[in-house]
Amino acid sequence: MRQDPPPAPVSAVASWAAPIVGARSPAARWCSIGVPVLDVVYVLGVIALFALVGLIAKAVEKL
Repeated sequence: MRQDPPPAPVSAVASWAAPIVGARSPAARWCSIGVPVLDVVYVLGVIALFALVGLIAKAVEKL
């Protein structure tokens, strides 16, 4: 029994639809600006959480 080779895969995206090298979408620019802000918010949140736990610990100690 003879088997034919499988067909070559067909690209789902046309070559003319490929993104331009170096081009960035508006969303990519927003994310690159927003990431450091999120890091600062995260660090401040962790510090606030530890301060809150410390205050609760002092309050429990006074009981």
